[in-house]
Amino acid sequence: MKLDGPAGRLEGHLLHYTARSYAEHKAKLEFFSTMAAEDMFSRGRKGWRAAMIFAPPWTFFQRLLFQLGVLDGRRGWLIAWQSANYIYIKYRKLGRLRAGEKLNAPLVAESRRGLSVRPLLVDLGRDYRGGQHQALLLLQGLQERGHAPELITLRDSLLARRAKDAGVSVQGVPPGMPAPCCRAGDPSSGPNASSGHRPFQ
Repeated sequence: MKLDGPAGRLEGHLLHYTARSYAEHKAKLEFFSTMAAEDMFSRGRKGWRAAMIFAPPWTFFQRLLFQLGVLDGRRGWLIAWQSANYIYIKYRKLGRLRAGEKLNAPLVAESRRGLSVRPLLVDLGRDYRGGQHQALLLLQGLQERGHAPELITLRDSLLARRAKDAGVSVQGVPPGMPAPCCRAGDPSSGPNASSGHRPFQ
């Protein structure tokens, strides 16, 4: 990371809540597991039974013990259980797709009400890993369901190229430059500015 000025330490806490309720978390699990299953199916993945049986327990103990979720008490157990449940559902859905079934998962409450959203996703990471792949799947899923997602990422990155190939609107920024929505002095910038949703015009 390159800094334009001295490094410092921020006071306070940076809270990152990915869901406002247990019901919303379950809805996201249902949506992302469908997208993951469809992605594996499109890439020709055939085996699913062994992964459905053995991967969830491993994920549960990995979250609970190796990532110290046990120190978070009830919430740690719940997150570990939901992580394992996601793995199980993902491979079970792959099995359904292999059997010729079709999956249909509602996206968000706005989709069920027939509204369209224009989400803005910011990812300034240099590497293409699991998080970037999930982001690409999300962008593709939003686009397929009639929304207009937009991605801000590093110019000429692998995520930028793959998103463009998928037809997603991409704004490329050079390394070290703040994203257009999060520049210093912008009153709209804040801890959630990079994940805000704007009404579709």
